[in-house]
Amino acid sequence: MKKLLLLFSLILVFTTGCTTELSERPNGIYVEKSPTEFRTTINFTSDRELTITKIDGTSKDYSFSVGEMIMSLTPKNEATYPSINLFYHYTDPNQFEIGNIYTGDTDVMVFVRPPTK
Repeated sequence: MKKLLLLFSLILVFTTGCTTELSERPNGIYVEKSPTEFRTTINFTSDRELTITKIDGTSKDYSFSVGEMIMSLTPKNEATYPSINLFYHYTDPNQFEIGNIYTGDTDVMVFVRPPTK
C-alpha cells in the first residue's frame, strides 16, 4: 500500500510540475506595450487557441501550450509550418512577456491588457 501511495505521489508531482496552471495563463485580449507599443494584439480565444493580429491588419490563428518559461505556438490551417517555442513569462493577469514573434527581432515583447474606457 505504501508503494502505491508513493507511486501515485510521484505521478502527481511529475504531471503537475510540467505545465502551467490555467490561472497562470493569459485570457482575453492583450496589446503590445514594448518594444513597439500597439504593434501587435494577441487574443486568447480559449485555453488552447489564440489569434495574433499585426498592426497592418493581418492575423494568424495558433494552437498554443504553455510550459515552464516556454509558450509553443502551432499555426492552424497551415500543416507545413512547424511549431515555434518562445520564451514566456506570466507576470500577472494583466501582463506577460513573450519571445519576439517577428523574424530577426530579438527583443522580448511585453503585452498588457488594453485600458478600459
